[in-house]
Amino acid sequence: MSQMDPTGIDTAGDELLADSMGGQISYEEATGLSNGELGIAEPTQRADMAHEAMPEAPAAPKAPSLPIPKAPLPPFPVIRKAVSGRYAGMLGQFTVELRVDLDRARSMKRISGDFYQTIGKTQSYYGSFIVDAPAVTVSPLEIVARGKGRFTFAAGAPVVQVTIPRVLIVQPQAPASLQFLTVTNIPGANYHCAFESVYFRTVRIETDCVSDVSTPVFGSYDTGALPSGGTARKLSVTGAYAEAGVGMVPTTGTDVIDIGQAGPGASWSNAELHAAMQQHFSLWKDEPQWAVWQLVAQNHDLGAGLYGIMFDQQASSARAAPGSMPGSAAPRPTSCGCSSTPMSTSWGTASTCCTPGRKAMQCRRCRTARTRCPG
Repeated sequence: MSQMDPTGIDTAGDELLADSMGGQISYEEATGLSNGELGIAEPTQRADMAHEAMPEAPAAPKAPSLPIPKAPLPPFPVIRKAVSGRYAGMLGQFTVELRVDLDRARSMKRISGDFYQTIGKTQSYYGSFIVDAPAVTVSPLEIVARGKGRFTFAAGAPVVQVTIPRVLIVQPQAPASLQFLTVTNIPGANYHCAFESVYFRTVRIETDCVSDVSTPVFGSYDTGALPSGGTARKLSVTGAYAEAGVGMVPTTGTDVIDIGQAGPGASWSNAELHAAMQQHFSLWKDEPQWAVWQLVAQNHDLGAGLYGIMFDQQASSARAAPGSMPGSAAPRPTSCGCSSTPMSTSWGTASTCCTPGRKAMQCRRCRTARTRCPG
């Protein structure tokens, strides 16, 4: 008997096979039976042919390959950085701060610089120079500017030549070579000047307001609100000077000053303004520095027609304190003194303050962004 499940199909098939043979047969006998004797149909010829290898179908003809047209690629634009900005170099005991204004917006095509001398641990200002109209040669790889300079001291090599590589837009700004030459073209000192900033000067500015000022402190205005001929944009004080090449960096020392410091008449004198500056200006020092304190006040002793004033005449070495008087008769007053009526204001000194002997630039509403640092 089969050892499989006694209730399974295989067992029932074994019993039927035994009945057709008239009794039980052994395994050896069963293996000698033919398919017909076992009741299994013989395989047909179609089934045998199914196992035979089928002949491969003929390959489809390939279409001839067509040439791909090669259109000329447009030239890739090579964008290079402008070279204008501030550079600094050192040679021996002298340090030079070089300002190059050649190729940015509203460029004045000038070169200027200041020298400082270091003796021991003391560094002091030595002198300055400016090249008003240098001859400029521009090639794909560099800019060369050359011209005779005006110096505040007797220069043995008064011809100035500045060479600056023109780097790609993705590369860091290249250093400048500052070469001085005699009038007979004999080379003098040569300074290797590293790039420092796109701004010719960096000035820290702090704005305080008097408690009786009711108008908002000036933030920005839309230059397209009135006809001016310039580009319409939102322009702030720092933005206007940035366009002129002067980086104005506001401090965090903004303060509100009690009107009581102006005295019983609530009107400021220069002495009172100076005292307020010494008390409230977080950067105040009686020494040359590129820092400005701006006060927004209502009235000055000089009268209602005063829009702004430089009041720090008591300072021994520098002037750094413009005052704005929006309490005057100016229409649309703002903290910087600018209004719809063009006027001279104290803001013009911000980019030239703290350096004795420099001329103050005038700031008029329509000219603010066009003014350039004179070097």
